Amino acid sequence: MALIKARSRGINLADNFAFTGTITGAGGGKILQVVQGTDGSQRSSNTTDYFDSSLSCQITPSASTSKILIIVRQQANGNVDNDSGGSTICGMRLLRDSTAISTTDDVVYARGGLHRNSDTGFKYLDTPNTTSQITYKTQYKKVSGSTLEYNTDGIATMILMEVGA
Repeated sequence: MALIKARSRGINLADNFAFTGTITGAGGGKILQVVQGTDGSQRSSNTTDYFDSSLSCQITPSASTSKILIIVRQQANGNVDNDSGGSTICGMRLLRDSTAISTTDDVVYARGGLHRNSDTGFKYLDTPNTTSQITYKTQYKKVSGSTLEYNTDGIATMILMEVGA
């Protein structure tokens, strides 16, 4: 039997390829869809109860095994008197429909007489186990300090990416 030596010429990515059968071993992690929500409304609050930030976004997963990667960028600020030397601290939480799935109560916005805008961003990987439409949204509350002002200089964004299993 003769030995045939194949010559390596590379792959021309401009060519069309047709595949038959099943590709295995590729694994998950493919981005199946991307949606974005924005919010340009400005508001302020002195409440220590959570309030909606008006930033929300909906997605309908194509498979119950999919994960949803949530990327959020919001802006808030606190105003602290020069004499107080304190901080404005707020709580933030992420909700899937009406269920809180991530919460923090220690986001500092102003310290020691400063009035500053702070971008707050976070990423969260959720496993909703559904193919029904989901609404994700963020909420804020003042934990301590002076008035919390939300979205004072920009547009808040939320990006949802469905990641295949």
